[in-house]
Amino acid sequence: MADWILAKFKHSPSTPVGLFKVHFEKATEDIDLTQMKVEVDSKKKKSLLYMPKWPGVIEREKVLFIPK
Repeated sequence: MADWILAKFKHSPSTPVGLFKVHFEKATEDIDLTQMKVEVDSKKKKSLLYMPKWPGVIEREKVLFIPK
């Protein structure tokens, strides 16, 4: 069973950036997300949810929200 995780911009907790699905049942240790970049630019209407290498317990497909 996988759970959806909502990523929010740290300087504006009310601004959602994206969603990704994590399979916690497959994790054998803590899931390291320290390399994750979460950014939003409301003026340019751009969002970023990026990691150089996503952990294997996170599904490849992500949902990205465009700020208004």
